[in-house]
Amino acid sequence: MIISVSGLRGIAGEDLTDELIFKYTHAFGNFCNNGKVVVGRDTRPSGEMVKRSCFKGLLSAGCEVVDLGILPTPSILFSTKELRADGGISITASHNPIEWNGLKFVNSKGLFLNKKEYEKFERMVKETKVFPVCLKATKSIGKPVDRHIKKILSLEYLDIPTLKKRRFKVVIDTCNGAGYEIGPKLLQKLGCEVIRMNCNPFEPFPRPPEPNLENLMALKRRVIKENADVGFGLDPDGDRLAVCSKKDFPLGEEYTVVLAASLILGKKKGCVVTNLSTTKLIDDVATEKGASVIRTRVGEANVVEAILKNKAIIGGEGNGGVILPDVHLTRDASTGMALILQYILERGESIENILDKFPKYYIVKKKISIKTDRVLRLGRLKEKFGGAEINEEDGLKFSFKDSWVHIRKSGTEPIMRIIAEAKTEKEAQSLIKQVQSYLNLAPRD
Repeated sequence: MIISVSGLRGIAGEDLTDELIFKYTHAFGNFCNNGKVVVGRDTRPSGEMVKRSCFKGLLSAGCEVVDLGILPTPSILFSTKELRADGGISITASHNPIEWNGLKFVNSKGLFLNKKEYEKFERMVKETKVFPVCLKATKSIGKPVDRHIKKILSLEYLDIPTLKKRRFKVVIDTCNGAGYEIGPKLLQKLGCEVIRMNCNPFEPFPRPPEPNLENLMALKRRVIKENADVGFGLDPDGDRLAVCSKKDFPLGEEYTVVLAASLILGKKKGCVVTNLSTTKLIDDVATEKGASVIRTRVGEANVVEAILKNKAIIGGEGNGGVILPDVHLTRDASTGMALILQYILERGESIENILDKFPKYYIVKKKISIKTDRVLRLGRLKEKFGGAEINEEDGLKFSFKDSWVHIRKSGTEPIMRIIAEAKTEKEAQSLIKQVQSYLNLAPRD
C-alpha cells in the first residue's frame, strides 16, 4: 500500500480494502466540510467496487455525492471546479498494473491536494471518529466530457477551421481506459480522421498501462500501416500522453510537453515549469524562445504549485503530462493532443521532420525494486559524481554539461527510479550502470 501526497494506491481487495477506502473517504468528506463531492473512475475491473466504498464513506460524512461515471482524471478535476464542488475523487491507479487501484483527492479549486492540504487531511484521517449517517443520496450528471472538450476548443491558440481543412490522420490508443470517449471525440471535433486502437472500456488493458515507447510498439506499427500523420498513446486515466511517429525517432512521452511548450512559447511570453526528471530539451526550446524554465520535485501538485507561484504559461512533466492553465491546472492528454496537432499544422511539415531539427538527447529510465537487498544510501553517490552540479530537492540529481542522472524514490510504486539523459544512448546507459553498480555495492546500514 502506497500512501502519499499523490493519494492512495494498492492492489484492490488486498492492500486497498473496503475498510481503508471507507476510512479515507469519510475523512475526506469532513475535509470538504461535508459538502458536494464529485467522483469519477477509470476502467479498471475493480472500479465499481472501489466507487461503492467511496460512496459509503462520503455519504456517512453527510456529503452530497455526484457520480461522474467513467471519466479521465483531467475531466474529473475540471468538473470539480465547473460544478463548484467542495472536492473530488479520481478512482485510478494511473499507470500502475491493472490489479492496482487508488484514490486521488481534489480540492474545491479542482487541483490535487498540495503538501500542506494533504498533511491536514492525513491528520483528519487519524483523528476522525466515524459515525455512519447517510444524509443525502448520490446523483449523476450528463456528459461531463462535452464541457471539457468545449473548453479545449475555445483556446485562442487553436485554428479550428484550418485544422479541419488539414484533416490529420491520427491513430489513438487509449489502453481501453477512461480516455476512450473524450480522446476520439475531441480529435473528430478537430477535423481528424480518427483510427481507434484499444478504445473499449469493457475490455482489459491490452498492454502495460504506462505510455512509454516500449509499451507503444503496436501503436507505432499501426501508425506505419495506416500511413498516419501521428499516433497518440494514453494511460488509463487519460492524463498522460505519448507521441508516436512513422519513423524510427526516439519518440514517446518525453516529447509531449516539449512540443506543446514549443507552440505556446511561440505565441505568449512567460516561463515554463517542469520537474527535475524531464528532458533537457525543454530548456533548449525555452532558451530559443527567450523563456526560463523552473524545475520542481516530481509530482503534479508540485508543478502546479510552481505554475501558480510564478504565473507560468505552461507546465508539465516528462512522463507525458501537459499542464495548460488556460484549460485547467492539471495534466491533460486531451489538451496535449490539440496543442501538438496545432504545432504540426503551423510548422507545415511532418512530425518526423520537426523533431529531426531539435537537439538530440537520449533518455533512459530504469526501476529498482525497494524490496531487493540493495541498500540505497544515496548520499554516498556524491563521492562518485563529485564534479557534478548536485540537486537534493527530490532524491539526488547530478547534472553535467550535456547530461544528467536523477535517482529518487517513486511516490506511486514501491520502486526507486533512475533516469539518465545524455547526447548519446551509450553515455546515458553508462550513467545508469554506474549508479546501479554503486548502489549494489553500498554497505548495509
